[in-house]
Amino acid sequence: MFTIILASYYSEFMKDKVIQCIDCQQKFPWVVEEQEFYQEKGLKPPTRCPICRAAFKEAKKDKFRGRIKISNYSKKIPISQ
Repeated sequence: MFTIILASYYSEFMKDKVIQCIDCQQKFPWVVEEQEFYQEKGLKPPTRCPICRAAFKEAKKDKFRGRIKISNYSKKIPISQ
């Protein structure tokens, strides 16, 4: 309960911020409502824009992260001359 009161007290002084994405270097707004949400959940401020954040989240699902899996089985293929 105290954290909710404290958060609402600080939200009066919060302003929208502009953050630069670490991936694409685009600047994106971080509005007061998002700042309050992050503060309530104890999260750090975002470092990626929403587009890069979504792409990063999807890439995490791919355990190879876009790399090609190389098989342990190697077969010699004859080269025709």
